[in-house]
Amino acid sequence: MWNSPPGCKDKLPPVNAFWSLTMYGADSFLVPNPLGRCALGDRYNLKYNADGSLDLFLQNQSPGPDQESNWLPPPGR
Repeated sequence: MWNSPPGCKDKLPPVNAFWSLTMYGADSFLVPNPLGRCALGDRYNLKYNADGSLDLFLQNQSPGPDQESNWLPPPGR
């Protein structure tokens, strides 16, 4: 899990366009997963915490239905 500092919703990250986190495999292709999602970013419907911080989940198991919008599952092991 990655967690940003509280109150960062309008400050993360400081870019002029957009940001995204994309998962690629060793073969340089997008990694398939059960959600059919290859990236997370500011144009996705991410769920921010009450204090304005943001949690991104990069893990095999679902973080739970209320956090799946912030989940990018890597390949299974």
